[in-house]
Amino acid sequence: MRVVISDLDAVGRLVVPWRVSGRPLPTVRELTEDPEHPALHVVHPDFDGWTHAGRIEQKLGEPQSLPELILPAVPTGASYLLIDGCHRTCALYRSRPSHWTLTLIVADRAS
Repeated sequence: MRVVISDLDAVGRLVVPWRVSGRPLPTVRELTEDPEHPALHVVHPDFDGWTHAGRIEQKLGEPQSLPELILPAVPTGASYLLIDGCHRTCALYRSRPSHWTLTLIVADRAS
């Protein structure tokens, strides 16, 4: 199933799979509105020590990667959990470009 998202409020409600002990999975809005969110600052030693905050900044510097996103997701009640494209989605939400499209390829959770 394809779901086209056309408003930034809906983008902000998307859930990101960045787990921090004792906290629920964050939404795009939570991550972009709280620059101190712990999920943003987890260091990933297996990937040259990058953080999610650093990767979002990198994507903000690549505006050509934002206008048209097609991303996999699974339903999570009232929203969707992104499977890929989380950094680009956070950058899209934060930069608020005038022209963009976001299409989710939604898999059935039972699959």
